[in-house]
Amino acid sequence: MKLFTSYIFVLLSLSLIFLLSTENQILIKESKVEPGSSFFVINYGNLGKSKQSSLVCNYFNGYQVTQKVYWYSDNNLLGRNSCELIYKK
Repeated sequence: MKLFTSYIFVLLSLSLIFLLSTENQILIKESKVEPGSSFFVINYGNLGKSKQSSLVCNYFNGYQVTQKVYWYSDNNLLGRNSCELIYKK
């Protein structure tokens, strides 16, 4: 059991070093916001007031959690249907 927890600790430490040394961000939460619902995002306001669905992606960069907002589209043509697992600036 100690060996397993040591491996987990090393893996998490290496992941944090990777995030801090690069400008990459890792996805921690993805939310689809439908029109008419209530979902507030800083600098965007209430996304539910829009006539089109939105996709909110929460990323961790090693220091803080950031949010990216995209138009939602099922076919991925005029928007996105999912968030990137690793966001690169």
